[in-house]
Amino acid sequence: MRKIYALALLAASTLAASANGTTDILNQVAPQRAVFPEKTATLTRHDMTKGAPAKAASASEIAGVYDAKYYGPLSSNSGWNTAQFTISATSDTELSIVGFYSIYPVTGTYDSEAGTITMATNQVMLHNTYYDEDVYFTTGRWNDSGQGFYATESLVGTVEEDGSISFDSDDLFFVQVTAGYFNAGYYLSLTPYVEPTYSFSVTNCLCADDNLFSATIEAENVADIKVGLFLGKYSASDSNFSYVATNGSSIQPGDFSFSFDGKDAGAATIFFVALDESGNVLEGVGCRFYITYDNDDEWELLGKATYTDNIVTSSYNFGVTSIDYEVEVQQSTGIENYYRIVNPYGASTPFSNYSLTDHNHYLYINAYDPEAVVIEESPIGIDVEDDDSEMWVVGLAPTYGTTYGTMVDNVITFPASSILVGYGNGSSLYYSNKNGLFSLILPEGDSGVKDLTTHNSHLTTPVYYNLQGQIVTNPVAGQLYIEKTGSEARKIIY
Repeated sequence: MRKIYALALLAASTLAASANGTTDILNQVAPQRAVFPEKTATLTRHDMTKGAPAKAASASEIAGVYDAKYYGPLSSNSGWNTAQFTISATSDTELSIVGFYSIYPVTGTYDSEAGTITMATNQVMLHNTYYDEDVYFTTGRWNDSGQGFYATESLVGTVEEDGSISFDSDDLFFVQVTAGYFNAGYYLSLTPYVEPTYSFSVTNCLCADDNLFSATIEAENVADIKVGLFLGKYSASDSNFSYVATNGSSIQPGDFSFSFDGKDAGAATIFFVALDESGNVLEGVGCRFYITYDNDDEWELLGKATYTDNIVTSSYNFGVTSIDYEVEVQQSTGIENYYRIVNPYGASTPFSNYSLTDHNHYLYINAYDPEAVVIEESPIGIDVEDDDSEMWVVGLAPTYGTTYGTMVDNVITFPASSILVGYGNGSSLYYSNKNGLFSLILPEGDSGVKDLTTHNSHLTTPVYYNLQGQIVTNPVAGQLYIEKTGSEARKIIY
């Protein structure tokens, strides 16, 4: 039986807004290069206590599953990160270590006399056929000032008496290509995995019809389950789980639903936390989805348009660079050259097999200035991997330094790699439209595209935008906005 909970939104101001880790690399496509970071200058060292003295162990004691913890120095994985590593013995002295990057192994040499594992630098983990480049495992070490690092020949771990593996706090590992990093860390430690005495899972954690978020919760041997509901994007971090454990509302296992109707449109985050008898967090799960409204009274049908997708096709290996098909486009009744594609990847498109739900999804395109077209952050209702990771699209040039799109003769296009995408709860953004083939050919006619400088010159009612190029319907006093009246635009404090 579905339970409908009337829960208050918790205050989000105390939550940690930064996200740990990067979005998992998709299995159907060669690894994509994250937008940030790209420079080693983003590395920041924090002093920590060094590990315990080395102890010897046999090779059979090393093979197994480990809980890994390391501190991330990159802007995309800053703070403590956790992962699961698997170590396999390939011979009496050789080991295969999986966990630094997806399913791809790093080889290591075990010295039973010294009780150490040595992983050599510059190992090729895989060849990225999409970019025709190798992905490397490399190593380094912080210099004395802690403000930079130098390359080393290897990363060395010490097997301790309790079976854990410790690493010197100054030693770094990197998973990288020439232009940037996929992962990095230091103060790495591996602790033998212990099968938990409880079970806790949250499934079907996706957006639902009419802003009714739903999920299925299964739990055994947990004392309590807490839920916290927040407007905005928040990371699934230990600090946020602790906050929900203290301030959240208790719920029971089963089907969970919560209506976000009436809340501001945009991203929302829900945390589920399992607690033991002492109120300690056993495990936490974070789910993100988007609050959207049809607002039919604010839109009118423009007609059928020809859409060329290079967003999804350049993010997954479908074997084609682009796909052309017909879509329905609506235009705003109050703002010129403001459009939305209705269900751009829905049931009637070539991507119907990956469509998530039956309710509408929209791709919002702001072409108020035809020479500076942006795509507003839009959940597009597609999950190619079928792993509760809805794809969302953003093409905000002012925020991310990408290039604006243009609208010429009813055709909207964007340059190559100027549209960014994200996945599910991840914080990383990835380049899409890599071939520069995205286009939307709008229908002709009186209801079609107007020239900004001629058609809008008579307007006297200003339209407000935030600095990311998104239209703001209810400006807040004291905030900085871009005000456009007709063809004139200026920055103002409202």
